Amino acid sequence: MSRPTLIFTEVAVEPVYVVGFPAYSALTIATDRPNASIAAPWAGWQSSNGMVGVTLMHAGSVRVIHETEPLAVADPAGGVPVTRLDMGASRRMLVDLTEVLPGPLDPGSYDAVIHFGPATTRAVSAPVRLAFRPPTDRERHVLESVADEVAERRSWGQWTFLPPEHRDRLRRAWGPDDPLRFNWVLRELLYGKSKLRDIPLDRVDMLDGLFAPEREALRAELLAARDMPAELVAQVDRVRRDHPGLTYWMDEIVDGASEIAWIRNQEAP
Repeated sequence: MSRPTLIFTEVAVEPVYVVGFPAYSALTIATDRPNASIAAPWAGWQSSNGMVGVTLMHAGSVRVIHETEPLAVADPAGGVPVTRLDMGASRRMLVDLTEVLPGPLDPGSYDAVIHFGPATTRAVSAPVRLAFRPPTDRERHVLESVADEVAERRSWGQWTFLPPEHRDRLRRAWGPDDPLRFNWVLRELLYGKSKLRDIPLDRVDMLDGLFAPEREALRAELLAARDMPAELVAQVDRVRRDHPGLTYWMDEIVDGASEIAWIRNQEAP
């Protein structure tokens, strides 16, 4: 009998991306057999860890204009985290496709086949449509203001995840149409001046559409920082029910092992 492999149960993208900004896709993986567990590599908004690849074509064409493959082996010694994907479980990962797309892409529509995982267990998606538009003047100004810092940190994920050079310059997203809304929200939760427990719960409300599941997970993070156990239990249960691919995240919060909480706990009292 052949060994179990990874499959995509969902590949979600935004309706339109802005050239120069992150291009997030939500990849939900599971095993191809509901009664099997498998060692699966980890990727996320911080980094694809070399585990994401893409085959890119102009919309409606079969001619490949760009192709990258994931690493052939998921080696923890080489910096690729690996965890166990349990029987019947799924895992949702938000990844920035700009790490594997040619950049900057011209505005327009493209078809992309996304690959995830090492060669022996690789998941391959059906084609998804990626649409890109040019930035507005306002968006171009934002790009120019953060360009040097993003270039120094080599990716939007690392720009978001690593401590900001100037903490007093952190800003909030201007609204649900801000191409960096997910990144600004995360930066405030990770490094904002206010304690995590003091950040208003509605700060994550602008994360709609593609980011709605992560919005609910981040709401659980904020509740965990407060003395609101009943509300936290209800929110964790809601996320597990509505977004089972984020169950691992809820387990981390319940176990006190959340990455956001850990980073906040490193701060001086």
